[in-house]
Amino acid sequence: MKCEICQENVFKYKCPKCLTKSCSLKCVKQHKIINNCDGKRDVTKFVSMKNFDNTNLLSDYRFLEDTARKSNNAYRDDLTKNKALPKHVWRFAQQARKKGVFLKTMPYQFTRRKENRSYIQYKTNTIMWDIDWIFVDVENIKLKSSRVPETQTLTECLEPFLGKEKSDPLTRHKLKSYVDQRAHIHAFIKDECEISRFKQLDMGRCIQENLQRKTVIEYPTIYVVLEKSLNKFIPHPTQTDSL
Repeated sequence: MKCEICQENVFKYKCPKCLTKSCSLKCVKQHKIINNCDGKRDVTKFVSMKNFDNTNLLSDYRFLEDTARKSNNAYRDDLTKNKALPKHVWRFAQQARKKGVFLKTMPYQFTRRKENRSYIQYKTNTIMWDIDWIFVDVENIKLKSSRVPETQTLTECLEPFLGKEKSDPLTRHKLKSYVDQRAHIHAFIKDECEISRFKQLDMGRCIQENLQRKTVIEYPTIYVVLEKSLNKFIPHPTQTDSL
């Protein structure tokens, strides 16, 4: 079959887009001008099963790979944009560090960043913390305290979950084992520098004192533990961090 452009030589090439047959670089360029063609295959063009061959399969595979790569690059670019923290977040982080808390903030796209409602009460220079509580001995139930003053002790912080006057009856029922053993409750926070380790907190001390020299990502996650499960958090009691 002859070249469709010069009509002289046998064709050697076929355009991926318009399927025009050509014999040389000159004819290829000429066909692009005549047909206003860019020579790139239309990856969304319908191909019937009868005409679908390995070339089409490979082309579709490459198209999907390219789409995934571009999507991933767009996501990564979004994460790297606007690296500067918003002013209120920067002030909050600075205030936490002044109080001895090694606060780490996350990009806004992360759920933990979006959910964090902690703030500084400037009149009293008090940090109002969001806190996640994980009750280890009742199937790791997670409850949240919102904007708790850093001056409260951990025992006081648990009052809305365990106290008769402040807690919801359904919550108290779920946490019955903790309600019954309130005098034997312990609290731990993960060592973010060594994830497998936990640091014990003092139930009688306030949040500010307990978080000093601790690394916190956005806001604290505190594990509430009964004595029967202490061995999971203190394999060697002599190594327990003192405050």
